[in-house]
Amino acid sequence: MHILFIILFIVYFTHSYQLFEIFGYGVNLIDFAYLAIILLFLKKMIWDGEELKFHLHPGLVFIMALIFAAVISGLTPLIKGDTIHIIQFFKTSSHFIFLLILTLICSVYKIETKTWTAVAQTWLILSLLINIFGIYQIFARAYDLPLAWLQYTNISLTGRYTDDMDTVRQLSLRYGDFFRATSIFSEPSALASFNVLIQAFIIIPFIQRTKPFFKSKSLTAVIFSFSLIALLLAFSMTGFVGMGLMVAGIVIFHWSKRLKPFAIGFLASIIIIVATDDIIESLSGTSVVGLFSKRIRGIFTERQGTEGESYNVRLFSAKVGLEIWEKHWLIGSGIGLTAYNNTKGVQFGDFAFISAMAEMGLIGLIAFVGIFVSLFITTAKFLLLQKARDDLPDDLKRWSGLLFFIMLQLFLINFISGNNLVSFVLWQTISIVYANINTIQIYRGKKTISMKFIKKPLKISLNQSILHFVNSQNK
Repeated sequence: MHILFIILFIVYFTHSYQLFEIFGYGVNLIDFAYLAIILLFLKKMIWDGEELKFHLHPGLVFIMALIFAAVISGLTPLIKGDTIHIIQFFKTSSHFIFLLILTLICSVYKIETKTWTAVAQTWLILSLLINIFGIYQIFARAYDLPLAWLQYTNISLTGRYTDDMDTVRQLSLRYGDFFRATSIFSEPSALASFNVLIQAFIIIPFIQRTKPFFKSKSLTAVIFSFSLIALLLAFSMTGFVGMGLMVAGIVIFHWSKRLKPFAIGFLASIIIIVATDDIIESLSGTSVVGLFSKRIRGIFTERQGTEGESYNVRLFSAKVGLEIWEKHWLIGSGIGLTAYNNTKGVQFGDFAFISAMAEMGLIGLIAFVGIFVSLFITTAKFLLLQKARDDLPDDLKRWSGLLFFIMLQLFLINFISGNNLVSFVLWQTISIVYANINTIQIYRGKKTISMKFIKKPLKISLNQSILHFVNSQNK
């Protein structure tokens, strides 16, 4: 499992490139990594006969409730009898359940803490390469250099952008001679979201004085600096609010005891931001800090502060989602069917919780919101129970302090700025939270459930059957 999970979080960045197409879905490396983990899990459960040992907490119950909500939402298209709706429901629901299986596995099967530490270290190293490339693209786009824009091959992206695969490439608005950074991602907000997590991996252990992911302070400082620069150059409100939520969390939980490291980190961040902004302004004539100021003022005053502001578009999408929910308030219109249940051109909801409400009804909304509420409560308790955290091993103690801040970012991109309801981005990342909660609760001696898929390992049963057959033939 260890190597497979590291591979899964490496191929996380390959979503935009398909290997082949099945019924309009671009199969990519992430799908194969998911499948490999599921098959290995089944092998361990059935062939090896391993026992599951897990702590049953509300977050796990709500995951199962969400799968139930997705399945019964299919009653709406089935009753209507529209073939196109039914086909789309089966495509989306099967993909959705496929994604959630990973989270379920991480919730009930003990994955060593060292695996998640290796995953975080891998992302931190990759972030350095990703952000250096993102900074390069700023100049590449201004001076028409190679790799200024990446072309995508995943046909799944055409539903969001265009029907012509040849035109699907990165999205980035231009302000004067400044282009928003995207690096290898499809849009600036995706780069910003990734870097908020990278910032959390560096800042939170520093503030909490837990073991950092790297012994080298120089390497950590370099990764931190490039991540912060890329966050600024992405010019994303998702990144801005994400960092704001993280700072708010630090203030709430650590202000009185961690004032000095907080002040050091804040001062270093200001210096990096000001220096980067001066360089960009001198080269492009555009101040990114000034753009942020204008954009924020515009949202609160005119709701249209800069070119390309998506605030009004998102509100319109939310209104359409609520209209769909009014018609199918209990079980929803069917997961994946937003585009088929409105005449206003909205293909996907822009908020995950409203999509859950529209497509899976009140049942889906309760399950989806319940996941976040329960995980917030559990991870916040880890921060509040400092003495209980002190008794944990170093790696587990670090993760117990990080989980709440990972949830803050997932909350932002699913309730405020985006929709990852049927996306590996949400379920792959939240699997880290579920896995570590299970490990922490087991370590702390919380009540657990033990169960097996099969009483006797299949390899033993099969071996016995073969021996019995051979013996019977010899007789």
